[in-house]
Amino acid sequence: MLKNRGIAKGLLTIDDLFLPPLSVLNAAGLGIELFGEQGLRDIFDELNRSVFAVDATGTEG
Repeated sequence: MLKNRGIAKGLLTIDDLFLPPLSVLNAAGLGIELFGEQGLRDIFDELNRSVFAVDATGTEG
């Protein structure tokens, strides 16, 4: 679910965890419990840089 949002939008934000259907699954709460708030932000930053990055030609990767 999160991957599809990233593909559709071109990036991920913490706010995506608070939108259905992820909010129904308590994704934000579980992520913070597992990684801490800063750890979760770091994970999202890394995903945006490495997975959803757009290069100079305008293509992903």
